[in-house]
Amino acid sequence: MRGLVLQHAGDFLGAKDLIEKAVKFYEEIFGQESSKTAVGYSNLALVLKDLRCLKEAKVLLQKAILIDEHNFGGNDPVTARRYSNLATVLLDLGEVNEAKELLQKSIILDEEHFGSDYLDTVIRYSNLTIVLRDLGEYLEAKKLFEQVIRFNEINFGTEHPNTAKSYSNHAMVLERLDDDKNAEVFIQKAIQSNEKNFGNEHHFTISIVITIMQ
Repeated sequence: MRGLVLQHAGDFLGAKDLIEKAVKFYEEIFGQESSKTAVGYSNLALVLKDLRCLKEAKVLLQKAILIDEHNFGGNDPVTARRYSNLATVLLDLGEVNEAKELLQKSIILDEEHFGSDYLDTVIRYSNLTIVLRDLGEYLEAKKLFEQVIRFNEINFGTEHPNTAKSYSNHAMVLERLDDDKNAEVFIQKAIQSNEKNFGNEHHFTISIVITIMQ
């Protein structure tokens, strides 16, 4: 779909226009309860999330989930992805407990269908760690971050941006647990990775330095 191409290119308004037209077509041809229409709602919601139209994105993802639960029973990978996408929107809206519940549901489904070492499952773990951190559940967040880091190191290497991000997030949790020594180790790993990949003046690198100074 051209709308998704525009979204990936950063043209969110252009993507929104095209996907809205596609959604209208799906509704007219297949009806509002069709799985194709649910895909359109979900795609449009993710563009709206990029545009920070979070309440509108929430409504569309809730509609997509209701359709998927009706059509697939709520126990399939597609629904798990919808739960996760809605959770990220809820997190941005500050609805942290609701985000936690949805991520836990999506993780159960992904573990059942793919196992704990599957990329989508690990992405859910990573999102859940952020939620747990925001809720002050630092020990639980620490355990999940350790799983995410192991996966990223094995599959991407220690210098990949995904791994660097997990190092940085893990360091923040360790700081909350007053484990400053290990937090410093992971902060330095994240800085070294980002300096190699992006340079000293890139915002990814600078953001970690700012985190240290706080």
